[in-house]
Amino acid sequence: MSKERLPPPMEITDQEFELFRRLLEDEIGIVLKHSEKTLVANRLRERVRELHLSSYFEYYRRITEGATRVSDLSDLADALTTRKTDFFRHLSQMESFRTEMVPRLVAKLRSGESSSINIWSAGCSTGEEPYTLAVLLQETVPFPLWPAFSILATDVSPAAIRTATEASYPRRKLGDVSSDILTRYFEPAAGDGTVKVRQAVRRMIMFREHNLKSGIWAFGQFDVTFCRNVLIYFSKMFQEELIARFYAHLKPGGYLYIGHSETLQNFANPFQFVEPMVYRRPG
Repeated sequence: MSKERLPPPMEITDQEFELFRRLLEDEIGIVLKHSEKTLVANRLRERVRELHLSSYFEYYRRITEGATRVSDLSDLADALTTRKTDFFRHLSQMESFRTEMVPRLVAKLRSGESSSINIWSAGCSTGEEPYTLAVLLQETVPFPLWPAFSILATDVSPAAIRTATEASYPRRKLGDVSSDILTRYFEPAAGDGTVKVRQAVRRMIMFREHNLKSGIWAFGQFDVTFCRNVLIYFSKMFQEELIARFYAHLKPGGYLYIGHSETLQNFANPFQFVEPMVYRRPG
């Protein structure tokens, strides 16, 4: 019996690559380097074939002209970005949030300075970060104050938001979390080792699709914003724009947390440096 012959690899032309590069930067803010041309071809090839298209240019036209433009654009972003995320990722930063930031937020409530605490997880991917924040809050904040805390978690990807809302994850995503944390905040979801975030944790979070490139940020100000390992995908010009908008959407005295490979030190901005990866809006 002869084996089925696989189709030859599809090559992406310089012109096609440039179309996708401009599209991603204009619509989502993501910047592709020319050295990533082969990576782009490899990651888009399967999608092009799934759609029974004959070229990358046909896929580009589908994204820009088709009835499914929005979802296709999100699929494109999903294919070309790395969604590496786990629960309690960068544990030292999360531990600093729990031991230093959370007591400040509790003090704001108890003093009457604030009646609610609003936290934003921007670029939340599949939800591990906001769920980690909620677990840390419930570990640290006295139970009667839990209702005063809310987390808005946003991502450009509808698929990522669906996964986050379902709240079911492979056990390996939790790493070396203690059995105590595992028991209190997660429950078995299936016989395959999957766990589900408990309802008490999920109630603290609202998930929403949101494109940071959008001109409309239809929400108010936050006490704390997390935008970790997101800025690295964008051009310097768009990073500057985002930093200014994050500043505007923080309450005076609010804090911005960024990723380990990111810094605001290379940008003119009004934030106060607190420690590596943490900045404060004066006030």
